[in-house]
Amino acid sequence: GTGHYKKFKDLSLRNIVDLSGISELKTIITLSNRIQIGSGVTFTQLRKFLINLRKNESNFGRLRLFEELSNIIDNLGTEQVRNVATLGGHILWAHPASDIIPCLIVSGATIQIGRTNGRREIKVAELFRNKEERIQRGEILLNICIPVLKEQRQVRFYKHARRKRVDLAIANLAIAYDEP
Repeated sequence: GTGHYKKFKDLSLRNIVDLSGISELKTIITLSNRIQIGSGVTFTQLRKFLINLRKNESNFGRLRLFEELSNIIDNLGTEQVRNVATLGGHILWAHPASDIIPCLIVSGATIQIGRTNGRREIKVAELFRNKEERIQRGEILLNICIPVLKEQRQVRFYKHARRKRVDLAIANLAIAYDEP
């Protein structure tokens, strides 16, 4: 996410590691029950994937959550920001006005975190609810797993901001419900 560096402005760093060359962090994998998005996938790449998913899926009703996410990405920052900002960075930025995070929480999305002795998986909601679940030194966010919801399950997102596009929310709301 943009701006995260400000938290570390007084930190003395000897080494900086660039993760942008790790191809495994830039993959999107479609599985039968979820879509696994690498933490290095940009919002532009994710949006293109979601548009193609809609074109190629015969039963898009079960993927309405992804249509909602695509709509959010359309209004998320400028094109220049979407070209470099990643879903993983956005989650780790943990900004309270995030447009994406509320949808991830109500959908039951999870994140996979890697470390030298294995992996752990936690719900996005727990990342924000429980400080012990936050990423620790020596860990890396590998991917985000967004479930394919049951066809009757719907997720809707509402944003209140001064402007419709390229503006932080004053208030966000994401709800999940079952259609009869």
